[in-house]
Amino acid sequence: MKATEKRKREWLKWLESYGNAKFLESFLQNVEGAKSTCHYCRQDIYVDVLVGGGVPAWSTEDGDFGCPRSPDTNSEGTGGHMPEKKN
Repeated sequence: MKATEKRKREWLKWLESYGNAKFLESFLQNVEGAKSTCHYCRQDIYVDVLVGGGVPAWSTEDGDFGCPRSPDTNSEGTGGHMPEKKN
């Protein structure tokens, strides 16, 4: 489902009434540690919600957040893993 501006506003309004702390607990319970396959390197990757200040990041089981096959990898650094997504 596409995230339209209207849907985003509705979701933010709901979040305001639900509360940040309740949302965080629910988000951690349902998302933390979720598994996918990296679109670029094909390794198993896992979500770490709190490592990026609440912005979910994907890493390998040993905690490597960098993906050498990412198109963002260049002489300045290594890009991140990208989970497979439903089309």
